[in-house]
Amino acid sequence: MPDTRLPLRHVEHVMGTVLSFDIRDRSTGAIRSALDEAVRHLHHVVDRTAADPSRRSPPSP
Repeated sequence: MPDTRLPLRHVEHVMGTVLSFDIRDRSTGAIRSALDEAVRHLHHVVDRTAADPSRRSPPSP
C-alpha cells in the first residue's frame, strides 16, 4: 500500500538564504510545535552570531 501521508513543508528565509524543512509525516500539533521551535532556535542562533562578530567564521582565502 502506498504512503498517503502528506509531508509538512516549510520554507524559512534567513540571512539572505533559504532553508527548507520537509517533514514526511502527518502534521500533528506536536510536529508543528517542534517545527516552530526549530525555526525560533534557528533565528536565535543567527541573531546571536550576527550581533557578535567574534562568533563568525573567518572568510575563506
